Amino acid sequence: MIDIWDPMFWINFVCVVGSITALHLISGRSNSERNTGFWITIVIQPLFFFLGMVTGAWSLIFLSSWRAYESVRGILNNPRSRFDKHKK
Repeated sequence: MIDIWDPMFWINFVCVVGSITALHLISGRSNSERNTGFWITIVIQPLFFFLGMVTGAWSLIFLSSWRAYESVRGILNNPRSRFDKHKK
């Protein structure tokens, strides 16, 4: 039975929903969608790292660190729009 009062339930819930949302945004068509997905990934990675530490899942710790690294690379390499609204 699911115990909704357990804090680990909510950490897992945020991790799953955040991951699915981030993956959907990263595969989006616009650069702003991808950028938002990368930032969501960076925000939820400490939760994955914490889950790995608490449960002893060393692969989860490694994967969360790697995913955070790849998201930083994605933010740095994602082209930004150079639109100047004051230019005629």
